[in-house]
Amino acid sequence: MKDNGRINIGKIYFVYLFLVLFLQIIGRNSKGSMLDTLWKAGVIIITLWYVIYKTGGRIKSYIIIPILIYIMGQVAALICSDLISLSSMINIFVVIAMIYLFMSVSKSGKCFQISDLNWFINAFICLMAYAVIFNFIKNPSSVLGVLSNKTVYANMMRSFFDNKQTFGMFLFMAFIVSIWGYIINSKKVYIFVAAAFFVNLFLCLSRTALFACIAFIGMIAIFSFKSNRKFSIHIIITVAVVFVVAMLIPVLRTFIMNVVLDTKDTMNARTNIWDYAFSALKGNHLLLGYGEGNASMAMESVGYRANTHNGIIQVLLTGGILKFILYLCVILKSFVSIRRIRKYNATLSWVFLATLISVCVFSMGEALVFLDSSAPCVVASILCIGLPLTVENYYSEEH
Repeated sequence: MKDNGRINIGKIYFVYLFLVLFLQIIGRNSKGSMLDTLWKAGVIIITLWYVIYKTGGRIKSYIIIPILIYIMGQVAALICSDLISLSSMINIFVVIAMIYLFMSVSKSGKCFQISDLNWFINAFICLMAYAVIFNFIKNPSSVLGVLSNKTVYANMMRSFFDNKQTFGMFLFMAFIVSIWGYIINSKKVYIFVAAAFFVNLFLCLSRTALFACIAFIGMIAIFSFKSNRKFSIHIIITVAVVFVVAMLIPVLRTFIMNVVLDTKDTMNARTNIWDYAFSALKGNHLLLGYGEGNASMAMESVGYRANTHNGIIQVLLTGGILKFILYLCVILKSFVSIRRIRKYNATLSWVFLATLISVCVFSMGEALVFLDSSAPCVVASILCIGLPLTVENYYSEEH
């Protein structure tokens, strides 16, 4: 980060993400603990101080919409459950500060270059390579035995993340970022890196992330067909060949058919959870939810203790229909930014769009919500909200 009035946004976003993850990386994280919340608060305050110092605090009025989401969440907590925890309050300030970070950087003028994305891409790939190596060292028997021993799945391979779903989410994001590296730099090494992350995601067996990854590949093939038909056809042929080869190898065929694609029990469990969640949305709760941080309490109120496993349901339980409408505005704003980028850089535009759609697909199976304070939500927000806003502003001011 040079002191010449220009911010390297790639460094800003990666350092911010790395520090948010730091307690997990060193094994001191306790999800939802006061230490974790206070640490994140400290990280965002320091990051904000640097950004405000560099940009003069310039910001877009769009920040009002996300802030309203979290103000309404606290109002809902008071009205509907009379429950506001200090941890929840701090988390909300962390989220609002993160929104300010995104907005202020996106309005900071000629402080950003497209090449800055390379810093984030390469650093994130290195972080996830470390996570994969850490997982192999910590769980060698589980990793190497997953194809031949179905019960290994229960060991929850997870690197230094909270659980295998979080690990899978980050592997999924690492795959996307590797494809970004290939698109921006046209270096085939990024394709091999992406393939390595996909293999690890396959072995980790976070099926939600795996299916979202496949959705991303499909979106890339569709969106690139008009502008780069050769690239699109290569993707389709490669996927087809890999699938055929995998099905010809007995151990892989058995694993794919009996484990990866055997989603009946998982889907039954998901739909059961969602039925309970929707049953909790009655009266004032349908309009206002139960307040920020109270999704688990909402589930318990109808006699079911479980994660919502769905980003939209998470939004509805914490803020009701009103928060859901504002949340859609956040996604729509990102979509509009991506559409505007298309006028200047069609390739980046459809890569951003494929990222947004595939992450939304992931959120249908896990409680991932943009602009929330958990580590998976932070990285998803950087890729789907922060960077599109920043790139859009760069091109609009450049032209």
